[in-house]
Amino acid sequence: LSSFQLQDLQKSPHISVVLMVTQEHMDYHKNKKEYVDAKIPIVKYQTEEDYAIINSDYANSLKIGSQSKGHKFYFSRKQKVEHGCFVQGLEIVISDSALKLPTADLKLKGVHNLENICAAALAAHLAGVSFKAIKKTASKFKGLEHRLELVAQKNGITFYNDSFSTTPETAIAAIKSFNDPEILILGGSSKNSDFSELGTTINLAKNIKAIILVGEEAENIKSVLVSHSLLHFFEGAKTMSEIFAQIKLVAVNGDVVILSPACASFGMFKNYQERGEQFKEEVTKW
Repeated sequence: LSSFQLQDLQKSPHISVVLMVTQEHMDYHKNKKEYVDAKIPIVKYQTEEDYAIINSDYANSLKIGSQSKGHKFYFSRKQKVEHGCFVQGLEIVISDSALKLPTADLKLKGVHNLENICAAALAAHLAGVSFKAIKKTASKFKGLEHRLELVAQKNGITFYNDSFSTTPETAIAAIKSFNDPEILILGGSSKNSDFSELGTTINLAKNIKAIILVGEEAENIKSVLVSHSLLHFFEGAKTMSEIFAQIKLVAVNGDVVILSPACASFGMFKNYQERGEQFKEEVTKW
């Protein structure tokens, strides 16, 4: 159910999870405060018998979680929490329990997925799932389609489809998931996002080799980037095949190609699924 439906029903789930709150849907909401407030119904109608699982690393997540009347549990990849789940060294730990899940066993890429696994493990634990089942599932789960999805490795070049990335925050998470040389595909239709943090991330990164800018947001993204001699910029592609023609100009063995646009897909594509499917189709032709 959406937050609007929860508001109408005046009900919240028995177990609610508040992840990182991004600047999503700024084309619909007046500002970020309005967007954050719209998420509050996920916990607003909980009773003392319910559970709220809250990301303690983000102020807006804590703000939303504070509205719950239920039992509050927290998760973090940055610090130990008393009641909840956290990343400690090379392990994921549920406090006051026997669960210690080695991060080396996980197949999901990206530090942001450590947060997601903490939240999922904690929710499963509160629902009565055994530690054995939690460990088995977490170690085997490879992720969802279009969400930093490993497509293939061709001639030593690895391709990831993160077409579901329609905000700067999700693109930042994808960028930070790799140390290998990266070729990024960014841009699309507008959601009135602020790209300044994305620009900072790219400008500070040492492993970004090339950026392919597409769509109506190409200029806005370019405006926050600092070009230098080691970074290749490509613009003007109107189709996925044209994007791949640009990739072929620079991609070599050891590179990682990431479709993580930070924008909606409309204009060039019908939706993010079509964008991702076309990306995967071009990889098969590589």
